[in-house]
Amino acid sequence: QETQDFASYLESLNHEEKIRLLALPHVLVEIVAAADGKIDSQEAMQIVPILKEESAAIDAEFPVIWRENLKEVQQFGKGLSAEFQSLQGSPRKQLEWVFSLLDDYWKVLDTMPLELQGKFKTAIANIVTRIAEVSGEGNSVATNIGVEEQLLIDIIHESLGIQSCN
Repeated sequence: QETQDFASYLESLNHEEKIRLLALPHVLVEIVAAADGKIDSQEAMQIVPILKEESAAIDAEFPVIWRENLKEVQQFGKGLSAEFQSLQGSPRKQLEWVFSLLDDYWKVLDTMPLELQGKFKTAIANIVTRIAEVSGEGNSVATNIGVEEQLLIDIIHESLGIQSCN
C-alpha cells in the first residue's frame, strides 16, 4: 500500500469519502478566506489559481479526478462553506465546527500511504497560507495574514498533523 498512487488510493475509499477528500482543499481555502468575516474580491480571484497550482502538487491525477467529480465536489464544498458562514458571529461555534470537520478528515488522511500523505499535507499548508496572504488588514500577526486567519491555519495544521513552518 505504501507504493499506492493517488488514483488507486481514491479507489480504496467509498464514494462519499472520495468526494470529501477531493473537496478538502477547496473547503479549507474558503474557510480561511472567510475567517475575517468575508471573502473579499482579491481572495475570490485567487482561490482557483491557488487551488490549481497546489492541488497539482498533491498528484498529477488530482486535478483530473477533481474535474471528473466536479459537480459533486462543488456541491459538497458549497454546503460546508454555507454551514461555516451561517455560524458567523459565533467564534466558539465556528471553531467547534472546524474541529469536528478536521477530525473527520484526519481519520481519512491517516489511511493514506505516507508519501502521499506528506504531499497532501504540504499542499494543504500551502493552500491555506497562500489564501491568507492574499489580502491582509490592519490586524495582522505576520506578513499579510490576519489574526483570525492565522488561528484557523494553526488549527488546521494541528488537527491534520501538519508541521508548521512558522
